[in-house]
Amino acid sequence: MRGMPVPQLEGYVARDVQPVNATKDYVCPECGNPIPEGEGHVVVWPLEGNEDRRHWHRHCWRLAAGRGRIA
Repeated sequence: MRGMPVPQLEGYVARDVQPVNATKDYVCPECGNPIPEGEGHVVVWPLEGNEDRRHWHRHCWRLAAGRGRIA
């Protein structure tokens, strides 16, 4: 997704995380698969606060944003 804008979803903030800044492992809430350290991805949180941040695979986030909702 580098060079492409991150799809946005109403009520959420979505930001791209470059591989060099991906310093932890996460689990994608869309597919349940791991996002390993060093893999670029998207971090998403509700507008109300970032304590509910979730880390998504870029492809999974594009699918969710395209649906217009988080499943």
